[in-house]
Order: sequence, then C-alpha cells, then structure tokens
Amino acid sequence: MAAADPPGAGDLSQLAENLLHQLQENFQALTEKITLRMEEMGERIDDLEKHVADLMTEAGIENTDEELREPKNATGFSKEKLELDASVPPSATYKG
Repeated sequence: MAAADPPGAGDLSQLAENLLHQLQENFQALTEKITLRMEEMGERIDDLEKHVADLMTEAGIENTDEELREPKNATGFSKEKLELDASVPPSATYKG
C-alpha cells in the first residue's frame, strides 16, 4: 500500500483557515470571560471600599475617598506621607 498523499494546496489552505477561525472563536470567548471577571472584581472592590468606609464611620475615623484611593508604595505609605515625613528632621520625631 502506498502512503497517503499529502493534502493539496487547497486542502492545506482550508485547514489553516479553519484553524485560524477556531483560534479566533476561542480568543473571543476567553476575552469575554476575562472582561466579565474584571467587571465582577471591580464591583467587589467597590463594595469592599463602601464597607470599609462604613466601618470607619462606625469607628469614628474620618477619611476622605481621596485618602482611600491615594496610591501607596511598597511600605504601605503614600508618596505624599513619605515626603512630609522626610521634611521633618529625625530628632523631631524620635521620642526614645
């Protein structure tokens, strides 16, 4: 028996087109899933921010939304807070 003939140029072209179409469908489905999950995560973050603000109000702590949304660095302090602290000499803050 002879080995199967390789697919012709037309068959190969159709195969590539079908593969690209499947990849496009899979990519679209994945994009929709990611978008949905990001929207859900955004809603959860909004709810969490509201609950934190409510708890802070109950505890008598006053914070504005700007302070809650202010970006923090790796130490957990805002850049503005660090700049303010840097302007104060260490001897003025140390009570040791």
